[in-house]
Amino acid sequence: MPAFDIESVLADLRRQHGDTAGVEVKSARGGLPSTVGESLCALANHPGGGLLLLGLDEQAGFAPVGLTGLQTLKQGIASKARSCSPPVSIEITQHELQGYAVVAVKITECDRSAKPCRFGGRGWLRAWDGDYAMSREEEQAFLRLRDAPRADKEPVVGTTQADLDPELVALWLTTAREMDP
Repeated sequence: MPAFDIESVLADLRRQHGDTAGVEVKSARGGLPSTVGESLCALANHPGGGLLLLGLDEQAGFAPVGLTGLQTLKQGIASKARSCSPPVSIEITQHELQGYAVVAVKITECDRSAKPCRFGGRGWLRAWDGDYAMSREEEQAFLRLRDAPRADKEPVVGTTQADLDPELVALWLTTAREMDP
Protein backbone atom coordinates (compact mmCIF):
# COMPACT_ATOMS: atom_id res chain seq x y z
CA MET A 1 0.00 0.00 0.00
CA PRO A 2 1.45 3.40 -0.93
CA ALA A 3 2.34 6.08 1.61
CA PHE A 4 -0.58 8.15 2.86
CA ASP A 5 -1.27 11.58 4.31
CA ILE A 6 -3.35 11.17 7.46
CA GLU A 7 -5.04 14.56 6.99
CA SER A 8 -6.18 13.55 3.48
CA VAL A 9 -7.45 10.21 4.74
CA LEU A 10 -9.41 11.93 7.52
CA ALA A 11 -10.86 14.48 5.10
CA ASP A 12 -12.08 11.62 2.91
CA LEU A 13 -13.58 9.78 5.89
CA ARG A 14 -15.40 12.94 6.96
CA ARG A 15 -16.79 13.37 3.44
CA GLN A 16 -17.95 9.75 3.54
CA HIS A 17 -19.39 10.22 7.07
CA GLY A 18 -17.70 7.03 8.22
CA ASP A 19 -15.26 4.24 7.51
CA THR A 20 -14.80 2.89 4.02
CA ALA A 21 -14.12 -0.56 2.63
CA GLY A 22 -10.37 0.12 2.73
CA VAL A 23 -10.11 2.17 5.94
CA GLU A 24 -11.24 1.10 9.41
CA VAL A 25 -11.19 3.49 12.39
CA LYS A 26 -11.27 2.39 16.03
CA SER A 27 -11.06 4.62 19.08
CA ALA A 28 -8.93 2.18 21.15
CA ARG A 29 -9.61 4.48 24.10
CA GLY A 30 -9.66 1.55 26.54
CA GLY A 31 -6.77 -0.34 24.96
CA LEU A 32 -6.58 -2.82 22.13
CA PRO A 33 -10.08 -3.31 20.68
CA SER A 34 -11.27 -6.92 20.73
CA THR A 35 -12.08 -6.80 17.00
CA VAL A 36 -8.62 -5.78 15.73
CA GLY A 37 -7.83 -9.32 14.54
CA GLU A 38 -10.98 -9.50 12.43
CA SER A 39 -10.23 -6.07 10.92
CA LEU A 40 -6.62 -6.98 10.07
CA CYS A 41 -7.80 -10.20 8.43
CA ALA A 42 -10.63 -8.51 6.50
CA LEU A 43 -8.30 -5.80 5.19
CA ALA A 44 -5.72 -8.44 4.18
CA ASN A 45 -8.46 -10.09 2.09
CA HIS A 46 -9.46 -6.70 0.60
CA PRO A 47 -8.05 -5.84 -2.86
CA GLY A 48 -5.01 -3.63 -2.27
CA GLY A 49 -5.02 -4.19 1.49
CA GLY A 50 -6.10 -1.35 3.73
CA LEU A 51 -5.53 1.01 6.59
CA LEU A 52 -6.50 0.70 10.25
CA LEU A 53 -6.45 3.90 12.32
CA LEU A 54 -6.57 3.73 16.11
CA GLY A 55 -7.09 6.69 18.41
CA LEU A 56 -9.95 8.46 16.62
CA ASP A 57 -13.61 8.81 17.60
CA GLU A 58 -15.76 8.26 14.52
CA GLN A 59 -18.88 9.56 16.29
CA ALA A 60 -17.08 12.85 17.06
CA GLY A 61 -16.04 13.51 13.47
CA PHE A 62 -12.84 11.49 13.78
CA ALA A 63 -11.47 13.59 16.62
CA PRO A 64 -8.42 12.16 18.44
CA VAL A 65 -9.20 10.43 21.74
CA GLY A 66 -5.81 10.54 23.48
CA LEU A 67 -4.36 7.04 23.46
CA THR A 68 -2.37 5.68 26.37
CA GLY A 69 -0.10 2.65 26.55
CA LEU A 70 1.07 3.08 22.97
CA GLN A 71 3.80 0.41 23.09
CA THR A 72 1.39 -2.16 24.50
CA LEU A 73 -1.17 -1.21 21.85
CA LYS A 74 1.36 -1.60 19.02
CA GLN A 75 2.60 -4.92 20.40
CA GLY A 76 -0.98 -6.14 20.62
CA ILE A 77 -1.63 -5.20 17.00
CA ALA A 78 1.52 -7.02 15.87
CA SER A 79 0.50 -10.08 17.88
CA LYS A 80 -2.97 -10.13 16.31
CA ALA A 81 -1.42 -9.83 12.83
CA ARG A 82 0.78 -12.86 13.55
CA SER A 83 -2.27 -14.75 14.81
CA CYS A 84 -3.92 -14.54 11.39
CA SER A 85 -3.49 -17.45 9.02
CA PRO A 86 -1.44 -16.69 7.03
CA PRO A 87 0.18 -14.00 9.20
CA VAL A 88 -0.76 -10.53 7.98
CA SER A 89 2.01 -8.21 6.76
CA ILE A 90 1.63 -4.82 8.46
CA GLU A 91 3.47 -1.55 8.94
CA ILE A 92 2.70 0.34 12.15
CA THR A 93 3.35 4.08 12.36
CA GLN A 94 2.50 6.70 14.94
CA HIS A 95 1.21 10.15 14.00
CA GLU A 96 0.37 13.26 15.95
CA LEU A 97 -2.99 14.89 15.38
CA GLN A 98 -4.02 17.97 17.36
CA GLY A 99 -1.40 17.06 19.95
CA TYR A 100 -2.62 13.47 20.36
CA ALA A 101 -1.12 10.19 19.17
CA VAL A 102 -2.87 8.23 16.43
CA VAL A 103 -1.63 4.77 15.46
CA ALA A 104 -1.86 3.83 11.78
CA VAL A 105 -1.54 0.27 10.54
CA LYS A 106 -1.02 -0.33 6.82
CA ILE A 107 -2.14 -3.82 5.92
CA THR A 108 -0.75 -5.53 2.83
CA GLU A 109 -3.17 -7.58 0.76
CA CYS A 110 -2.72 -11.29 1.34
CA ASP A 111 -1.25 -13.18 -1.59
CA ARG A 112 -3.96 -14.68 -3.77
CA SER A 113 -2.47 -18.15 -3.36
CA ALA A 114 -2.99 -17.93 0.42
CA LYS A 115 -6.48 -16.38 0.51
CA PRO A 116 -8.71 -16.37 2.33
CA CYS A 117 -6.82 -15.01 5.30
CA ARG A 118 -8.42 -16.24 8.54
CA PHE A 119 -8.58 -15.07 12.12
CA GLY A 120 -10.11 -17.17 14.86
CA GLY A 121 -10.70 -19.95 12.34
CA ARG A 122 -12.89 -17.74 10.12
CA GLY A 123 -12.29 -15.79 6.94
CA TRP A 124 -13.24 -12.11 7.17
CA LEU A 125 -14.26 -9.49 4.59
CA ARG A 126 -14.74 -5.71 4.58
CA ALA A 127 -18.04 -4.37 3.37
CA TRP A 128 -18.33 -0.60 3.49
CA ASP A 129 -17.58 0.19 7.13
CA GLY A 130 -17.72 -3.21 8.74
CA ASP A 131 -15.95 -6.54 9.04
CA TYR A 132 -18.03 -9.61 8.28
CA ALA A 133 -17.39 -13.32 8.67
CA MET A 134 -17.22 -14.95 5.24
CA SER A 135 -20.00 -17.23 4.17
CA ARG A 136 -19.11 -20.72 3.03
CA GLU A 137 -19.70 -19.61 -0.58
CA GLU A 138 -17.35 -16.63 -0.21
CA GLU A 139 -14.61 -18.85 1.20
CA GLN A 140 -15.09 -21.32 -1.68
CA ALA A 141 -14.77 -18.48 -4.20
CA PHE A 142 -11.39 -17.50 -2.72
CA LEU A 143 -10.23 -21.13 -2.77
CA ARG A 144 -11.23 -21.50 -6.43
CA LEU A 145 -9.13 -18.43 -7.29
CA ARG A 146 -6.06 -20.01 -5.68
CA ASP A 147 -5.81 -22.62 -8.40
CA ALA A 148 -7.31 -20.69 -11.29
CA PRO A 149 -5.65 -21.65 -14.56
CA ARG A 150 -2.99 -19.18 -15.64
CA ALA A 151 -2.50 -20.49 -19.19
CA ASP A 152 -2.34 -16.95 -20.54
CA LYS A 153 1.00 -16.51 -18.76
CA GLU A 154 2.59 -19.72 -20.04
CA PRO A 155 4.53 -19.99 -23.32
CA VAL A 156 3.00 -22.14 -26.03
CA VAL A 157 5.21 -25.19 -26.48
CA GLY A 158 6.71 -25.62 -29.94
CA THR A 159 6.30 -22.02 -31.08
CA THR A 160 8.72 -19.18 -31.76
CA GLN A 161 8.48 -15.44 -32.24
CA ALA A 162 8.34 -16.05 -35.98
CA ASP A 163 4.87 -17.58 -35.47
CA LEU A 164 3.49 -14.22 -34.33
CA ASP A 165 1.83 -11.67 -36.61
CA PRO A 166 4.03 -8.53 -36.31
CA GLU A 167 1.09 -6.17 -36.93
CA LEU A 168 -0.99 -7.76 -34.17
CA VAL A 169 1.98 -7.71 -31.78
CA ALA A 170 2.52 -3.99 -32.50
CA LEU A 171 -1.19 -3.26 -31.96
CA TRP A 172 -1.20 -5.24 -28.71
CA LEU A 173 1.91 -3.43 -27.42
CA THR A 174 0.42 -0.02 -28.26
CA THR A 175 -2.81 -0.88 -26.44
CA ALA A 176 -0.96 -2.28 -23.42
CA ARG A 177 1.23 0.82 -23.16
CA GLU A 178 -1.80 3.13 -23.37
CA MET A 179 -3.53 1.22 -20.58
CA ASP A 180 -0.47 1.25 -18.30
CA PRO A 181 1.87 4.13 -19.25
